Amino acid sequence: MDYVILNNGCSFSADWSLHRYGYDGAPEPLGVHPNVYYAHRADSIAKVKDIEDADKVKQIESVEEFNASEIASYGGKIDEKKKLSQAPGSVIRSNQFGWTTYCKYLPGKIYNIAMGGTGIESDRLASFISDVETGLTDRKNLYTFQENFGPTVPSPKPGKPNSIPADLKVTHFIYQLPSLCRQVMHTTLNYEDFLKAPIGLREAWEEYRKSLSEPYDLKVEKDKFKNREDLWRNIAAESSNLDKYVTKALNSIHESVTMARKKWPGIKIILLKYVHSHENNTVAYAFSKLFYKKDIRKYCDDNNVAYIYEKNFHTHWFAENGLANDRRHPNEAGARLIASKIKEYL
Repeated sequence: MDYVILNNGCSFSADWSLHRYGYDGAPEPLGVHPNVYYAHRADSIAKVKDIEDADKVKQIESVEEFNASEIASYGGKIDEKKKLSQAPGSVIRSNQFGWTTYCKYLPGKIYNIAMGGTGIESDRLASFISDVETGLTDRKNLYTFQENFGPTVPSPKPGKPNSIPADLKVTHFIYQLPSLCRQVMHTTLNYEDFLKAPIGLREAWEEYRKSLSEPYDLKVEKDKFKNREDLWRNIAAESSNLDKYVTKALNSIHESVTMARKKWPGIKIILLKYVHSHENNTVAYAFSKLFYKKDIRKYCDDNNVAYIYEKNFHTHWFAENGLANDRRHPNEAGARLIASKIKEYL
């Protein structure tokens, strides 16, 4: 069988090589690609020397030096500090740092629309389907594709023609489920309106932006939005209202399942659990533990969906066993382990 796999998820399965291209609207460079390493800057990415299309790369003026604790947090060695503080725009190739996506180790042709910092949502899948049908790249979409373990290739900029075949037949849709806690709380809405309101931060931002009167300062309004008290960072404290968040997340998952099956009849759908389980997310982990163990399992049983629920697929176990260099995101060994399990379900 010739596999054509579409993957969605959060940073645990996203392809971080996107950052080297500096696409408009790309998520913040929260981490590093497993083979290309960036200067430690919170607001920009380092120049990549070996990219032919250099105008796609955002450059920086100077490199801030990693300190020893930062080096240790990325699973590397303190003696790497000197290498990481080389000339501006330097790129360090190494296997000591970073994380990678399990998509690199799956067979066939892979389209990966996972994105860091996102929760359970269906809008990115809808954007990808639009890309297939129109031949143009939706401004909301950011993806890579690869074939037979080859190099990943980024999607074109929004509005530009893409290379996705109009008759693309996706055989498998894998959804690495992000945290249940990553959804907007909508504290002022009643139950019915809460279920109808946008679940994702990006959707909620678009709704907020549409409510603004021209002219407005985009940066100021984004800061106001980010500082709202009803965003996902506070949701773990609302354990008494667990049911409504579970219902909303399941509704969003079902939207993805329905869309995928409508577009590609006969597609096999696989949900995958890999969750953040330690350090500053212990409350969120406890909050959503039953969601993955009970609610998702029941949904999959009721809707003929495969579910990969492995006891050890969480960040604490991966970190303790050398499978997550930054203690959260799978490194190459961790990605290979997840990919090997996925292959059993293909």
